[in-house]
Amino acid sequence: MAHFNLIKELDFNIPKFIFISKDERDAFTAYRHNAVDFLRKPLDFNDLIISIYKVIKTIEMEISFQDQKLNQIQSINLNQQNNGYLAISSADKIELIKVDDIVYCRADGKYTEFVLNNGTKILSSKNLGEYNSVLTHTYFFRIHHSYVVNIKHIVKISKKDGLYCEFTNGVALPIAKRRQEEFIKFIKL
Repeated sequence: MAHFNLIKELDFNIPKFIFISKDERDAFTAYRHNAVDFLRKPLDFNDLIISIYKVIKTIEMEISFQDQKLNQIQSINLNQQNNGYLAISSADKIELIKVDDIVYCRADGKYTEFVLNNGTKILSSKNLGEYNSVLTHTYFFRIHHSYVVNIKHIVKISKKDGLYCEFTNGVALPIAKRRQEEFIKFIKL
């Protein structure tokens, strides 16, 4: 029963559980804590494989549902560009942030890190390319393979050892050589 108390203390997206016990009476408590399955000792290998398959299917269904909801929100964002918000999907939630609060986005493998003007960093489970198309409006520009920036937050363009954007938060990011000319035209210098 001590394990059930530990589950109550979790304050993030609860992982998927398969409970294993000698006592069938634990099954009721296990399912009340959203167990995917309950197995009785001694374990049968085939039952364990089936339980793991159930966990995988449950996770796949949750991800599919989350992606469907995110796509609906993104469609609304695209249809109503003036709403000023962007839906960001992470492993356990979808956050709505003000587009104007985004200082820049950084590619992090298959993820995207959003850096906001209040210092908050949000990691999205989608890649930068997927957000680039949503953010390509008046104030965002992809200065580098790894960065999309909000020009409203640029305070200085440094020309020392190449071009760098310096932002209100003190960060300086490089502008790729092949994007420099297009960037200068974009910010109308």
